[in-house]
Amino acid sequence: QERRVATQGGSPGCAAAAPLPRRISPASLLQMASRVSTLAGSRPGGTMRYTRFDHATEFPFAVGRLWALHMRDDALTLLTPPALHLHVLDAGRGVEEGSCVEFRVGPPLLRRRWTALHTRIDPDCGFADVALAGPFPFWEHVHEFESLGRGRSRPRDVIWYAPPRPIPQWLARVAGNP
Repeated sequence: QERRVATQGGSPGCAAAAPLPRRISPASLLQMASRVSTLAGSRPGGTMRYTRFDHATEFPFAVGRLWALHMRDDALTLLTPPALHLHVLDAGRGVEEGSCVEFRVGPPLLRRRWTALHTRIDPDCGFADVALAGPFPFWEHVHEFESLGRGRSRPRDVIWYAPPRPIPQWLARVAGNP
């Protein structure tokens, strides 16, 4: 599948990707821009391949409730499976345009530090986080919130990633989309 750099939210009226935030350091911005431009130029047969994980589920409550859950201070801890051993080091300003969150993930012998930038924030549609540092050469997680009407909604997680070098691409595809 071909990778779209600018994604659009799932609900009508959701705008395309917002401009890059101005509140991050120039070094972080350059690093993120480098990763995104590498991804945008990558095609099959290129130097790095990307895997897509896509999951959506319907819930019997409105988009506003999904948004409120994701805005909680402990949302990352609540939404991460315990087996991943997540420990938030710095929550930044929460899910706010240009805010970065730093955490450690993984069991003690495999623990890695991860820094993610929140961007493309839209309370009616969702948001994205892009890894600036972490175990993956590239990671972008788009959280889309789609209103289905009558108090129902569908959150959708779309993750584009390049697996760490020691993991073969075929194994990443099998593990990412069983």
